[in-house]
Amino acid sequence: TGVLPYHETPLGGTAGKARRLAVLVLRTNVREAMGAAAKMIACLLNSYRRYRQWVLRLQGLTEGDVSYRNVASGNAWEEFCEQLKGAGSAILAPGAPRDALTQAEAYRYLSRLVRGGLENFVEAHDPLNPRLVTIANGLREAPVKLGSDSPDNLYENAPIDGTRTYRVSGSRGTVAYLGIGVQAGSYGAPGGLRTVAYMEASEFETTLPPAGRKAFEYVGGYIEFYVSPTRPAGVTNWLMSCVDPSDGLLLVRQTFLDREAETAAHLKIDLVAFAANGSSALITSESKVPPDLTPERIEAGLRKTALLVAGAPFMFNRWISSFMKHANTLPLFDVEKSNKAGGDPNIRYYHSYWRVAEGEALVIDSLPPMCDNWNFVLCNHWMESLDYRHRKVHVNKKMAAYAPDGSVQVVVSHKRPPIDGQKRRPVVWLDPCGHVCGVMTWRWIRPKVPDAELPQPRCSLTTFEAFCATLRG
Repeated sequence: TGVLPYHETPLGGTAGKARRLAVLVLRTNVREAMGAAAKMIACLLNSYRRYRQWVLRLQGLTEGDVSYRNVASGNAWEEFCEQLKGAGSAILAPGAPRDALTQAEAYRYLSRLVRGGLENFVEAHDPLNPRLVTIANGLREAPVKLGSDSPDNLYENAPIDGTRTYRVSGSRGTVAYLGIGVQAGSYGAPGGLRTVAYMEASEFETTLPPAGRKAFEYVGGYIEFYVSPTRPAGVTNWLMSCVDPSDGLLLVRQTFLDREAETAAHLKIDLVAFAANGSSALITSESKVPPDLTPERIEAGLRKTALLVAGAPFMFNRWISSFMKHANTLPLFDVEKSNKAGGDPNIRYYHSYWRVAEGEALVIDSLPPMCDNWNFVLCNHWMESLDYRHRKVHVNKKMAAYAPDGSVQVVVSHKRPPIDGQKRRPVVWLDPCGHVCGVMTWRWIRPKVPDAELPQPRCSLTTFEAFCATLRG
């Protein structure tokens, strides 16, 4: 067959040492890995890839040949497990609380990333036959959370090849906000997960449904757009993809004001080709049987999963360290940094850290600007939203109670204050779920004022009794 026996090692010597060193760097304790180590990892991995390609060309081998050897010998699984082991150093990050709850959540956080990574990168990561799946979803029976996920959001994503053309179509639904983004790169990879293009569904022009179908058959109307490196002829709704790196992601971010009253969008993604006359033809569809699994795909899936599990905590730990420096305040988060991490460019984020001991209350006052929506959520130390399925840990524009002047007051405390029926002003109480610290995030979603005019939520820490006294005053 021309494929090397699994025990032969054409990439030994310098290249093998480079790979082992890259793995060792990922396993380095996070205390030593912060800062300059990120640049070292990127440089090392890029050098290794170039050297690897050169060696393969000299030996007449393909990536598939090497993947077969690595899978058949067990090296692919061994490397995957080694990288997962190294990712455990994230729980030893400087300043991370050492209490039992936070440490237990750290292991659960890593296990969720492993599960989410395997589901996305092994089970559903074929850009030639893409599917929209979820990686962060706190409502499923087995939740996956990361990056201060919003309880109001349904996140869906599909792998894409930035050099190809895709058609996304389906029901718009009645969800309040439907954001569509094209991203390049990966969580934790050099260069991060950069947003290349982003649009909200209201920016798309009306499109006729496929022949033989009626618009009323689609809840909220029919929606159709294309993703490709250049705009196809005759296409109005289009988002640009990135050719370098071609490894990309289509992100669908649905933000609800009222989940019970609104219907989610239902979209599918197809790989298409355009003829000279401008008509498009399906290359793949959901009904097509996916191709057989190959050693190259399974090895790539394991590597991407390991990169997520090691890279996401590494990146977010750096954020958390900076948040802790301005605890119990809510400054505007750097917009460029947010976009590089895959954040919605239409949202202004106020990330910070909260600390509320027993007997204390964190009071947050704000006068929301004109915007499509806004929300505030409490997270644990690892930037996972708290249990919003069973506890009140967040508030949004629809859920909030407002004072006559349009302002809102949120209080975080371990006991529920006597806010029912009090006449002073409406108060929204959030439950920290037994935590005494964590990350918190306030979002202005599509605000209608410039950044310089955005109101910063005002925070004050007081005693629980003192706050209750203000309710009686």
